[in-house]
This record gives sequence, structure tokens and C-alpha cells, in this order.
Amino acid sequence: MAPTIRPAQERDISDFSRLYVEFHQFHVRGVPDRLVSLEEMEALQLIALADDLRGMLADPGACMLVADVDGCIQGFVEAYDRKPEPHPLRVPRRFLYIQSLYVRKESRRLRLGQMLLKAACAWGKKRGLKEIQLEAWDFPGGPQRFYEFMGFSTLRRTMVCSINLEGRDYGP
Repeated sequence: MAPTIRPAQERDISDFSRLYVEFHQFHVRGVPDRLVSLEEMEALQLIALADDLRGMLADPGACMLVADVDGCIQGFVEAYDRKPEPHPLRVPRRFLYIQSLYVRKESRRLRLGQMLLKAACAWGKKRGLKEIQLEAWDFPGGPQRFYEFMGFSTLRRTMVCSINLEGRDYGP
């Protein structure tokens, strides 16, 4: 059966919660010094996550889509219609914000990530949005190559460095 991209529904919450934890763990492996592992997530925390997902499903400014392959959710995208806080030196613009996009490793060859992203874009176009923004952790095996392939480029970058700059010299 061909993959189906469809809106997430209440009946998907349990599978969606497990996939969300898998998504987070993927990033924990990439940046373990920045993110807390959820492997030992307790039942109460999973209930809270499910409640958060229900809230997202009910948000009219949110787009929650899943990739369904033979009745099993293999990926998801969480996107929002956003407008940043006003700033006197910036041009105001609404945009489609991709909060999360994830496809299980074994299903990536099906191009589900592309399908999910394109479906989220279609939702954004219906709302009059003309731009997509996202933030992505930068680590080997991370999503950067996928996003670049899809046409994304870096607009602004967060850079980090150890507080210890000994032995470094810049310029002439």
C-alpha cells in the first residue's frame, strides 16, 4: 500500500507519543550534552505528552500531519502559522514554522520526509504564508543534508564555543 499523509487524529495519540519520544532520542544521540534522554520516561510523563499532543491537534494555528504506511505511523510533521514579536528594525512577516519533522530510519527511503514537508507547505499556502522557517540541531547524521536538499539555506546561525579560548588568535 502507498504511504498516506494525513492529519493526525485523536486515535493516533498513543503511536504519535511513542514516535515523538523516538524523535527526541534521535536528537539526544546527536547532541547528548544538550538534551535529556527520555528512555526512562514514566507513565505520568507519557500522559502529559499525550495531553500536549491533544492540545496541538486542537490548535487552529497548528498543522499536525502523520505519514501512515499500512496503518502504522512512520513519520510526522508539526508546523505552525507564526508571526514573530514586533521589532522596530525588522520587517514583519508571517511564516510556516516547522517545529518538528521526523521519519523512522527504516522508512526514510520512502521519501516520507519530503511528502510531509510538502503537505505542511500546502497547509501554509492555504493560510497565505510564503516562507518556511525551522531550527535544526547540527550534528553528523542530523537533518541538515535533507533540509538543504529541500531548498533550505541558513539565514541566521547560533554558534557555541568553550569559554576557554586559550591559544587562539584572530587577525594579523
